[in-house]
Amino acid sequence: PAKAVLVSLMKGIELGTTKRMSEVIREVAEVPEERVAVVSGPNLAQEIAHRQPAATVVACTDVAVAERLQAICHLPPWFRPYTNPDVIGVELGGAVKNVIALAVGVSAGMGMGDNVSAMLITRGLAEISRLGAALGAD
Repeated sequence: PAKAVLVSLMKGIELGTTKRMSEVIREVAEVPEERVAVVSGPNLAQEIAHRQPAATVVACTDVAVAERLQAICHLPPWFRPYTNPDVIGVELGGAVKNVIALAVGVSAGMGMGDNVSAMLITRGLAEISRLGAALGAD
């Protein structure tokens, strides 16, 4: 349908083009950016299915679309969606955070303590912010 909203649950960057998933969707479906929303967060399906608390971000350049999706997905008290118009930032954060998680896992495997984990996380977040700013995120 002409006004349908396409929702991306994918985290990653397209190999070869370095396009974000919402860009690929817009290109393939030939729809404007305000009709593509992105859902990203620490959303492990098994934990959500077992009603363990989780939060996510619904991002769309059209704030009304993001808010509509937020209302549809909100399952108190277990699943809390937040909204954000910064599709670029949400997508990059969702994709790049896995690199940080991997580094934290490696450091734990090497016997490093909580200080190293915290350092990797905080410095990693700073790097994600700089990358996002360089690539057009808010």
